[in-house]
Amino acid sequence: MMLLTVAPRLLILPDRLYHYRRERPGSASCGRDPRLGDFRMDLMGMESLARFWGERGLLDSPAAFGLVDYCMELMRRHFIMKEGAFFKASPEDREVLLSGWKKWLELVGAENVLPSLDRWDRAFCRLLLDCPLRSNFFSALHSRLMSSRKGRRGAYYTLKRHLMK
Repeated sequence: MMLLTVAPRLLILPDRLYHYRRERPGSASCGRDPRLGDFRMDLMGMESLARFWGERGLLDSPAAFGLVDYCMELMRRHFIMKEGAFFKASPEDREVLLSGWKKWLELVGAENVLPSLDRWDRAFCRLLLDCPLRSNFFSALHSRLMSSRKGRRGAYYTLKRHLMK
């Protein structure tokens, strides 16, 4: 993502040129919980990318959508997947994850970023920005019922239900 800022042209190959296996005996990923460790590294990488792009004035360019999309993909797995870091982490780690996300959104300019995202990514960002959430009986019931849905809608309401606790 840093090289993208200086590349005169970019060619994307749809082919897989490598195969990476996690937790293979003898590998660096063996013996640690990848779900809980990755989010800190992802947050640090996202923050350094945003600062790098910001220093070069590229956060206002159309290419910033690629940066945002790339980072959204990284963070979605931590927040939306049930085996992600948010659902497995301690309350302190959850707070680190939420505050890191909010800090990144400030760096890239949330007011400029949100309109370029699709409906569910926008809702996801707003949900995390509004945290902590207030709940009442009806909102908790609605989130519980909707969390049984499939796909991104169900994942959104599952996260919302956990943020209300």
